[in-house]
Amino acid sequence: MFASTSSTAIRLMRPAERGLRQPSWEGTFHRLARGRNDRRQNSPPKKSSNKRSTSLRNASNGRHASRTKSSQPCITFTLKSPGCCRLSATANSMIVPQRVRWGPVDGRPAGIRVLDEDEAEVDFIAWSALERELNQRLMPQLFSYTPAFRFEMRDHHGKTDGLVQLVNDQGDRFCDVWFGVNPGDGWAFDGLVQFGDPDADPLVWQSYQRYSDGTYRRLPSFASSLDQFKQATKGS
Repeated sequence: MFASTSSTAIRLMRPAERGLRQPSWEGTFHRLARGRNDRRQNSPPKKSSNKRSTSLRNASNGRHASRTKSSQPCITFTLKSPGCCRLSATANSMIVPQRVRWGPVDGRPAGIRVLDEDEAEVDFIAWSALERELNQRLMPQLFSYTPAFRFEMRDHHGKTDGLVQLVNDQGDRFCDVWFGVNPGDGWAFDGLVQFGDPDADPLVWQSYQRYSDGTYRRLPSFASSLDQFKQATKGS
């Protein structure tokens, strides 16, 4: 009864039971890989990638070239352009203290001579520009309130514009202003800006030094403001 086997049973039997050789997965993998390599070797080369890769490569080189070219003119311009060099030097230069001297003392017009450490003149600021500078950058430091004072030139010992004074709105003198000399030290040259009264004691109330950016910085003084000093010494 079991001698014959139907075709359906044969199909359901395992390959080994049917007398067939079971395939090796390792061999199958190698055959698939070998066939893929053969197809790659026999297939014609692609033609569309060269143009695209060339354009991408040119675009990439263009970006690098433009970046390099944009930096070179900036360096060349900085080296060749005097205006640009002056701007860079100004921006990067240090702010240094300066010494000043009243011009009419040396036979110069009204204004201050700006001197270097060897007392050589490096700049001259005429009174028209100096007056604005003093009102804007020095006057706010002198008083504890907004003052109604101004800087005014006056003749001194027969010299025209020989002295600068700080006067009120009626023109009355509040104190003297000395550029470059210290009356408290035998009128010796020190290059500072002094405020005081030659008939008072002490002679110098406040001292300032000018800097290369046109600002003024107070040095050790008897009072933080001129009005406070004046009020403190009023009864003495």
